[in-house]
This record gives sequence, C-alpha cells and structure tokens, in this order.
Amino acid sequence: MLWSKIFVIEVDLGSYRTATVWWSCRKLLAYIPPIPYNYFTSILSNLCKFISKRATLLSKEEYKGEVAPLFTIVKLLQALYAEPSRVDLSYYVRKFIYRELLSNFEWKVLSTVDSIPPGKVTTYGVLAKVLKTSPRIVARILARNPWPLVIPCHRVVMSSGFVGGYLGSRDLWWMKAELLRKEGVEVIDGRVVEEYILRDLGTNRIS
Repeated sequence: MLWSKIFVIEVDLGSYRTATVWWSCRKLLAYIPPIPYNYFTSILSNLCKFISKRATLLSKEEYKGEVAPLFTIVKLLQALYAEPSRVDLSYYVRKFIYRELLSNFEWKVLSTVDSIPPGKVTTYGVLAKVLKTSPRIVARILARNPWPLVIPCHRVVMSSGFVGGYLGSRDLWWMKAELLRKEGVEVIDGRVVEEYILRDLGTNRIS
C-alpha cells in the first residue's frame, strides 16, 4: 500500500496536548487523548514509528482543504475523553478508524477489548486466556493501541487490580484511573475494586 499523505493535527490545551494522525483518505490512523505536554512528543513519535512500519511511503504534508471536518473529529475525541461513557460518540468516531493498520491478531485483541462494557474492567490474563496467547503479548498490543478511548484499552488492568500503564507509559497510570472513575469504576490507591473486574469474558464478548 502507498500512503502518499499522512498528516498530524495537533491541539494545545494549556499544559495538555492532543493530536490525531490521519491518512489522506480521511481515515484515522492514530489518536493521542489529552495528555500532559511533557509526555506528548515521545508518544506521538512512537505512534508515527508504529504507523510507518505499515507504510511503503510515509510523508508528512500540509493538509489542504480538509482541516475543518477532521478538526470536528478532534473535538469529538476531546468530548469522548471528558465523558468516556458517551458510547454514541465512540461509535461515530469508530467509522473513521483504519482497522487495516493492524494485523488480524492485533485487531482480534482490540475487538475483544471493545466488548468490555463501560463501568467494568478485565485483566490482561483473562484476555490472554480468551485469545490463547500470553498476558505479555496482550499488554504489548494494547500499549500500541492507535485509538485509545475509541477502543477502550483503559478497561484492561493487572490481575492484582492495579490499573497498570497507559499509552505505553507506566507514569500515566493515573490517567487510566481517572478515565475508569469517569465510567463509574471504583479505584482506590490505583487499584480497581474487585466487584468491577470481569474475571470471565465468556458472556460479555461481542461476536
């Protein structure tokens, strides 16, 4: 595949920053939710490296004539961050994601995560059992999730209940905890209360 145009729309939010990475065919390749400015550059760089491995050609170009509609999607993603239980926004944004960016197994992992309902979490171990792989592989794939919030990787925690890292950074565990609290999950000292943890996804998967 030849991707002749890949571009980034960045938005400053004071000490926070957010960005979307787009393919010129109006497909969302990656998204960074509002994060502290000091983490932004490294996470954006890692996402772009991840995307470039899937592309024959990667060139960053000025986005001409398309900023307005895609900037609207940026605003929707910001609203989704503010209210992560607003599933209608997630479904709307989901139409724009370019799922072919991932391998079949990577997409299977993320689509299984997509079945976890708001107000609940599951563990890397439970996902690994469902997907017949190891928790480490699941964690590695989720750390590279190009579409956080849209595909709710923040709903996967460690077996101990500790929320674990977010966006590939252990330092951002508090953001993950914040998102879970907004969805009604009780988190105390960085750990999810047991009653909110799904230890079996058998009846919660979306086929």
